[in-house]
Amino acid sequence: VVRGFSSKSDALAFEWAWQKPHTSRHIARQWGVKGFGKCGTRSKVSVRLAALALLLVHGHWAACALHVRVCAPEECGQA
Repeated sequence: VVRGFSSKSDALAFEWAWQKPHTSRHIARQWGVKGFGKCGTRSKVSVRLAALALLLVHGHWAACALHVRVCAPEECGQA
């Protein structure tokens, strides 16, 4: 769960970039350098976490004070 966006549109842009890091203008170049391919609905958790890490460090949101919480699937509804 990621929180702390300044607006709803920033949150939606982050979500889109996280789902499609290979085409995101924010991290596509770094994504390619890391050797990752296209992200799909069946991408591994490790690939999704790599995309999250790139967004938090290199993306538009690197300067934002975002809060990331990693939890078990049964707990995520309580975030």
